[in-house]
Amino acid sequence: MESIENNVESSKQTTPSRAADDHGDDDRISGLCDDVLVRILGLAGGDAAELVRTGVLSRRWRGLWTRAPRLCFSPWPEFESAGDAERFVSFVNSVLEQRVQSGAGIDLLAILLSLDSDCLRGQRDQLVPPSMKAAEAWIRYAVQQPVTDFYFKLRLPYKMREDKEEDIIDLERKIQELMDDNDDDDEEEDQEEEELDEKENTDEDQSSEDEGEADDDQEKPVIDLDELPSSAKLETMHLRLSSTRVRLPSTAVFASLTDLALEFIELAAGSGHLLARILSPACCPRFQKLHMMYVKFKRSGTKGLELHAEELVVLSMENMDGMRLLELRTPNLLDLKIESCRELKALTVVSAPRLEKLAFSHNRWGVSHMFSESDINDSEILLLRRCRSARGLRVYLEIPSEIERRVDMIKDRIPQLPNITSLFVNIHVITERHSFGDGVASLLTRFSNLIYLGLQLDEVPGCTKRDEYYKEDTDGDLAFICDHRDNWKSNDISLAALREAEFRGLTGTGCELRFLQSVLASAADLERVTVGFSMDYNLKVSRIDEFLHTLLGDGTWTACEDGHDQSYEWTPIDD
Repeated sequence: MESIENNVESSKQTTPSRAADDHGDDDRISGLCDDVLVRILGLAGGDAAELVRTGVLSRRWRGLWTRAPRLCFSPWPEFESAGDAERFVSFVNSVLEQRVQSGAGIDLLAILLSLDSDCLRGQRDQLVPPSMKAAEAWIRYAVQQPVTDFYFKLRLPYKMREDKEEDIIDLERKIQELMDDNDDDDEEEDQEEEELDEKENTDEDQSSEDEGEADDDQEKPVIDLDELPSSAKLETMHLRLSSTRVRLPSTAVFASLTDLALEFIELAAGSGHLLARILSPACCPRFQKLHMMYVKFKRSGTKGLELHAEELVVLSMENMDGMRLLELRTPNLLDLKIESCRELKALTVVSAPRLEKLAFSHNRWGVSHMFSESDINDSEILLLRRCRSARGLRVYLEIPSEIERRVDMIKDRIPQLPNITSLFVNIHVITERHSFGDGVASLLTRFSNLIYLGLQLDEVPGCTKRDEYYKEDTDGDLAFICDHRDNWKSNDISLAALREAEFRGLTGTGCELRFLQSVLASAADLERVTVGFSMDYNLKVSRIDEFLHTLLGDGTWTACEDGHDQSYEWTPIDD
């Protein structure tokens, strides 16, 4: 990094002589040229309020903040009245206006307008109109002015009957997982859902939905970006616009945009087709990274997205409400993540030959052991077949009870994936955990070149009971003893390239130990193994020690910090 002295020497500006008069000989910083002082402001952080205050240091510093490369606006502490919010909006507008007058570019502009405090709950009608106006103006500013990275987060005052949707994301995800379990309780109902086609969206259903959301249609404010101008400077744009509908731009072109994030956005009526336009090479020719979370399609006039993005490298989608169809033409895609898109019925990967990392979980369908003739697994299996170039894979594997495991759907239909070098498996057991190894072992036969393997045994509330797989020894303590049949032994697992492994959520049973021994049997060049025992079972140190040293005796086991498990790390003894 260049020194301040070098910057001073290379600068064409001269040092104003009045600096010494203002502060005397001790004020050496004020004697530096403008470019260096602006750089110092950039190193000090981007809080706009703090930057403005630097103007009181001396006449020499006055106005320099308008050239700072980073501007961040965040209300802290939270607003206590509508007046506080109005003053914040005015402050942002004033700073941005002065920034225009300075003519300096902005490397990063971040604005958080958070109006969801309890103090403002009853002032929604007063605050929403000016907030919508400000939101549209700030987005337009970021596009029109020389801004490189723009981050904007809007949270409107809650209606009295609204829940704080962003604050309960984690809870919603947990509920979804439990709902997955409940779905298995009624196989006939699931079978009917699988056979449903577009008749799910009959006029009767749509009328009911329209009637149920009529009030929301009238009350949700709209951010109108239809006439948003083009930008040749903007490279990053992250928008989180909660409790609003967004009318997307119809003609804007973002020639330099490489990174786009859209979160908590509901597409306004008739603007759904414009999403594909924005994501196309014609609108964003340099587009490389896309993240979408809680984007609602239901009122947009479309139920699918055809994503044609030749330069896209990273794609992440979570909780895409109302998106039923997704088609990907992404020849340079390396990282694909699709999670909790529970209405997604069809995923077509036309082109993704360079894919290296894949995560597909908690969507409409999951890999199942239960139906040999059903198409329940087709989407996931087809996805794996089309993405054989992937190097990293995360799998959510659901293990039903033994009586429901009628066929092995994994070995017969999932292809060999020799390019995968990193695999992480979340193992979701429905009733008991003795037989978790059956499905996992079958899955592991599909991989022959793994360097990293992670297995996470998930705990299902109310399903896993200690007395189902533990026996008591003569002392009355919980023991490792488990005499259940090891059906996984017939699987040929070959992990000769394995260097690192993680096994978490364990309970110390004999079946777990025997299975992990089998997994590691062919791994002669291990460099690190991490084992985590569930804290819910409070295993004795003596039991843990026996488990670990039976699993891997040659090497050193060391306790390590972990907020969820009792974790231990194994490393080999140096020769």
